[in-house]
Amino acid sequence: MKKTTVAVVAALALLGGCTRNTNYGKCIGVQTEEVKTLNYDFSVKNIVIGLIFSETLIIPAIVILDDVKCPTGPSTAK
Repeated sequence: MKKTTVAVVAALALLGGCTRNTNYGKCIGVQTEEVKTLNYDFSVKNIVIGLIFSETLIIPAIVILDDVKCPTGPSTAK
């Protein structure tokens, strides 16, 4: 059972990497300022990957500092 779990986690890590870009631009971290012309939303996929690999401390740090919010489209606010 343990080998199966390790294989599934390894497959998810290789096939389901973090989202770094969308069609509207680069994902940003918690401390990065948002571009006012874009709408941003938290990337659930990136957050889940950060939680799965929380024991490493490096992957969650990368997700929080670089890839937690991704642009979802142009802003409608003026």
